[in-house]
Amino acid sequence: MPTEHPRTHRSKQLSVAILGCGKLGTSILQGLLSQPQSPPPSLQISHLDVTVRNPANIDRIQRTIDSIHSTPTPTKPHLSIHLQDHNGHAAREADIVILGCKPTAYNDILGDAEVREALLEGGGGEGTEKGKVLVSILGGVTIAQLEDCLYRSSEKGGDEEKLRVEELRKRCVVVRAIPNIAARIRQSVTVLSASRRDDGREEDARLLFEQVGPTIYLPEAQLNHASALAASSLAFYASIISAAADGAMGREDKGEGREGLSKEDAAFISAQAARGTSGLVITGEDPEDLLGEVATKGGSTAAGLEVMRKRGVREAVTEAVDECARVTANLSNRNQK
Repeated sequence: MPTEHPRTHRSKQLSVAILGCGKLGTSILQGLLSQPQSPPPSLQISHLDVTVRNPANIDRIQRTIDSIHSTPTPTKPHLSIHLQDHNGHAAREADIVILGCKPTAYNDILGDAEVREALLEGGGGEGTEKGKVLVSILGGVTIAQLEDCLYRSSEKGGDEEKLRVEELRKRCVVVRAIPNIAARIRQSVTVLSASRRDDGREEDARLLFEQVGPTIYLPEAQLNHASALAASSLAFYASIISAAADGAMGREDKGEGREGLSKEDAAFISAQAARGTSGLVITGEDPEDLLGEVATKGGSTAAGLEVMRKRGVREAVTEAVDECARVTANLSNRNQK
């Protein structure tokens, strides 16, 4: 379970840039701009600078943001949305840079000289030589791939250039983050892994993502399976919630004469039951114990579980998670091409 961290009432103020803002980036943006938490978070965002590929995406994000109903507050971030020719400026002005482009596009963004210079030379506070915190939410792109792109010396570079690259390598902290689309309602779980955890800057990434849900740091080697749980599994849970609701909507084709629920009522009850189950597990109850507590021998729940056993539901879900992890691992090889 995620480690609990002590809260402080003193908030740290940082600015954030999101370079490329698809579905996941937009969900994060929605969560960060939603009604502030109480008590106030340990990190206050002063400015959010978002860049996208085309004007249509600017309109899309603006419409999404306009739909957020939250009370204006003095601590609400100032939002700017620009095209990607603004990447260098956005990176230079930010303390944390979130890479939210397509996984195939990170080379182009990090290969831009202005972006690289901003990440490596700026930030870290007065009187320091630290760069910025680069957070990648790209599926299947490893820290090593990001660093290789960020620190790659030119073909003409000699020994002096290579030494400079080694020195720069110490400056920027690269963090992989795996949130999910529930960030838009501040109910994501974000799995994090950092290139280094010895100077405290990776803590800023945790504080940022804690504004959209709990966080947990894991070794990067575990991120493929963690991604299947933290991000992909929302589709699995949605499928189960939908299927359970379908089962409660009546089976007139069977001629059993039972009145089913409406689609809306069935979906609400199914989703709320799933929320309650997850709440019990999060507070420490073992899922296997819950099975025994709800199902009694010869009862209706036991009969339903037997149908699931015969259909191999548990095995199918286990295999789905493992397959997600396998495909995610293969993505990193595809992204190198």
